[in-house]
Amino acid sequence: MREPTTPQAAADWLRSYRGRLCAFARDVLRVKLYRHQEPILDAIDAGDRVAVRAGRGVGKSFAAEVAAVGFVATRPKSRCLITGPQFENSVVSNLIPGIHALLIRSPLLASMFAVTTSAVFARSDTLKRAWGITGVASETPQFIEGAHGASLLWIVDEAASVARQVFVSAIGGLTQGPDNRILLIGTPPLQKVGFFHSVFEGMAA
Repeated sequence: MREPTTPQAAADWLRSYRGRLCAFARDVLRVKLYRHQEPILDAIDAGDRVAVRAGRGVGKSFAAEVAAVGFVATRPKSRCLITGPQFENSVVSNLIPGIHALLIRSPLLASMFAVTTSAVFARSDTLKRAWGITGVASETPQFIEGAHGASLLWIVDEAASVARQVFVSAIGGLTQGPDNRILLIGTPPLQKVGFFHSVFEGMAA
């Protein structure tokens, strides 16, 4: 599918994929999803709280990267915040490079967004502070507590190792906007304790 060449056509084209992450992956990013990745993206489209528990190497992170790009690209002035227990490993060395690799698959998206080691932001000077993807250290709960917006997606990587207060703060912010969501991804915890485990046992507040 050929990308639009005028700003208005491009904006309308991207907006048409809002709530259709699997189609966005296919048509805009031109990537092929595994069958078990598609339900993750469909769940994000359908609801505001999604948790994925699966073994390593099955594509959870890739699905999260597609979700981050698709959410932000189809919603002007939206933000995606990414955190994990080890900022350098989870965000800087893993998710942001993966997101960058997706962005450059689309000349349109590559022209719209710039990438640093820990963030993706709109190239427009008037939008760069309000539109993009930002890595957040889970050790700074005061920043997490202050995060809010009308369209905000939280992605928590290696969620089994993240402190409960991070989840409480992030989920609390979901009520502050009509289009706010959270995605938790992680491997099954060795010990059946903690917030991430409680999500699957129906005990999370």
